[in-house]
Amino acid sequence: MIDLLSSSLWPEIETYAYNSKRKIVAAAYVSNDIQIKFNKGDILIVDASDECISSGSTSRQIIKSAIERKARVYSLKNLHAKIYILDDILFIGSSNISRSSKYKLHEVGLISDDNELIKKARKIVNEYVRISKRIDYKFLKHIYSIKVKKIFPLVRSNQIKEKPKLIDLLIKKSPIVNDYVIFLYENDATLKSRDIRRQAKKKGFILPPAKNWTWYEDTATSETRRLYKRYFQKSGLKAIGFLVKSNNNAITKFIRVDESIQIYINHFTVENKIASNFIDDYRTPFTFNNGTLIKRINKLLDDKPIAGIRLANKPAWIVPAIEFTKLLGF
Repeated sequence: MIDLLSSSLWPEIETYAYNSKRKIVAAAYVSNDIQIKFNKGDILIVDASDECISSGSTSRQIIKSAIERKARVYSLKNLHAKIYILDDILFIGSSNISRSSKYKLHEVGLISDDNELIKKARKIVNEYVRISKRIDYKFLKHIYSIKVKKIFPLVRSNQIKEKPKLIDLLIKKSPIVNDYVIFLYENDATLKSRDIRRQAKKKGFILPPAKNWTWYEDTATSETRRLYKRYFQKSGLKAIGFLVKSNNNAITKFIRVDESIQIYINHFTVENKIASNFIDDYRTPFTFNNGTLIKRINKLLDDKPIAGIRLANKPAWIVPAIEFTKLLGF
């Protein structure tokens, strides 16, 4: 397996990091540990030079926490590599371990389980370890004596650009929503968490951290399997989830937009149901404005009841966002 990731890079890294028994990482800058926590047996190589500590590019608090959890931490000045070896999965790309990398920057990375590539990556990391300085409590004492400069860029109010509203993008049929599908579900579309975890483990699926995923079920038919493969596995589309009400043959009301459903990860069968796994910490390029959005959709649905029937007839209640706008008559 080898693939190139962009918007799903951090969700994938976090998923594998959470489930891995050992993490070996060389990343130039580590300024927070919201993505990856380093524990006993893990190896972390960073640039903890005086310059990086004083600028805040590398966090001494994160280094200290990793050492207290018995991870081996090294400092290599002028390090610029970003290598993540998480058990038998390798990530190489542009991403440091920072909040801006996760939430702001446009990153790209290669993911692979190729044994030869992983061996070469381990060899490179081992060489970094050889020429690095092991960070011990004496080193920590030194970097804690350094004054950290908090540098904030000057941003004028007229430079701040607000995100567009989803309702406006749907009305304008903006190309931005071409990357999304509409995913409808009801409150009873759930399975017990323990069944999900047991089945995932049995089938070899890796689930993201519990706080970072949501799942919904559908009947495991060949049609829905083809649908998931077409919309998610092959195209890499993201999902906008809506909680809805329905009667026997139609969607009758939209309740709310579910901001936790953004990126599809995988699906697998539990008790003849397809359990769909979505990461929930992806930041959309638009705002939801839940109340306004739901009022507008329900008004369109009232004006055009046939749209509710057509939506209910969609397999797994999934429809491309642009087709969704046409059905409702935006």
